[in-house]
Amino acid sequence: GAKQGQTVTVGKGSKVTGSIAGIAILGDSKGTVVPKLVVEDGNITGGWYGIAGNGMNDNTAIEIKGGTISSASVGGAALYHPQNGDLTITGGKLQGETGVQYMGTGAIKISGGEIVATAAAMEPVIPAGDGLVADGAALSIYSRGENYGGESTATAEISGGTFISKNNIAIREYGAADKGSLLRKVSLGGDSLKVTGGQGKEAVELQKLAGDDTKVISGGIYSSVVPAEYCVEGYIPTEDLGDGTYGVKVESPEASVNGRGYLTLQDALKAAQEGDTVQLLKDKEVNAGEE
Repeated sequence: GAKQGQTVTVGKGSKVTGSIAGIAILGDSKGTVVPKLVVEDGNITGGWYGIAGNGMNDNTAIEIKGGTISSASVGGAALYHPQNGDLTITGGKLQGETGVQYMGTGAIKISGGEIVATAAAMEPVIPAGDGLVADGAALSIYSRGENYGGESTATAEISGGTFISKNNIAIREYGAADKGSLLRKVSLGGDSLKVTGGQGKEAVELQKLAGDDTKVISGGIYSSVVPAEYCVEGYIPTEDLGDGTYGVKVESPEASVNGRGYLTLQDALKAAQEGDTVQLLKDKEVNAGEE
């Protein structure tokens, strides 16, 4: 199996610039060694990409914990990830005309940080050959096929963070006309998740996923109404929350914490903090030994 390769860590006070990419990470496609990039702090700027991989050099690991990562050019991206490999973002700020684009096989995990896409309103620009599909999304997951990730070979767990597209769809899952979804599993939720699309644009669009596979949203705050077909079983869209944003809520909660409904009593107890009021809203039979 593959083993961990060299780890490069970018820390406090670091300043990295490049004419094409601030940092390029190239993996070993044979899968014997996996190089890892960890960004803890500092400033990374590239002409086209803040950080970029290569679709012909698979098997990488990238972890963003802090710092600022940006693209300086028109049509660029803060982070371009066409290769197979895992991407984890827990903090930091990433900014470019396109924010983060993922095309490989692997696991995407985002629980924090801020991703901002600044492109003017646009339709995706699909290049004749390789390269970024410029789309102005904060996060785009694109099914390209060929030398990129195959159908149903990636997962995305988005449990927090701020996603902003100034003029386009903020989180976008789509792909080439003849390709199925890159994703086999995806989830969006968490109290700290905030997704904002451009004026008149959806916060989230799932184009290649279909049927029950689109039932992925269980939490978060969105700039547009969450489609009912995107709600996890047991959840429904909310109306305007009073400030022009929207979310989801439990349709028939079993318990509540300080008035907020939860699908199960166990979920409510897990969420409750010291001093909170937990109320059982339905009759429930508790077996001996059950927490």
